[in-house]
Amino acid sequence: MKTGCFCGRFNPPHNGHLALVKRSLKKVDKLVIVIGRAHESGTKENPFSGKERMLMWKNYIKEHDLKNVRVMTIQKGKTTEERIQNLLGRVKFDVLFASDERIRKASNGRFKVELIKNRIGRLSATQVREAIASGEAWEHLTGKSVAQTIKEIDGQARIERIFK
Repeated sequence: MKTGCFCGRFNPPHNGHLALVKRSLKKVDKLVIVIGRAHESGTKENPFSGKERMLMWKNYIKEHDLKNVRVMTIQKGKTTEERIQNLLGRVKFDVLFASDERIRKASNGRFKVELIKNRIGRLSATQVREAIASGEAWEHLTGKSVAQTIKEIDGQARIERIFK
């Protein structure tokens, strides 16, 4: 069985991430979603904790009935190389799906890296956070389950406070 790994901060996960997960699942039998910078929270870039983002992903996976997908977090690392070492120590995979060319360089040929060259639309987690902060409609940018989780953990009010 071929295993893929999809890494990101996912702060929060959104429909673009979901589309990339579905695209990746066409190329592998199993997919591990790895939440990076899980130790960071309460900032504009990372308002949600690793535990909260993991819950959002688990609910998203269930909402879309995705099979052979699991979610985990990795320890922090100061450099891309340290983060890769942490990743390799936690999960075995055949291909890493990444959007950052630095990952390919830091892999030193230890594993296959497939760059995600064409993002799906222009959607970003930054856009979602900014929409929440400004009171614009944002729920359509995430799955119903992610929007519900954000509301349950009082994420809207948290983002509004952080962005003031």
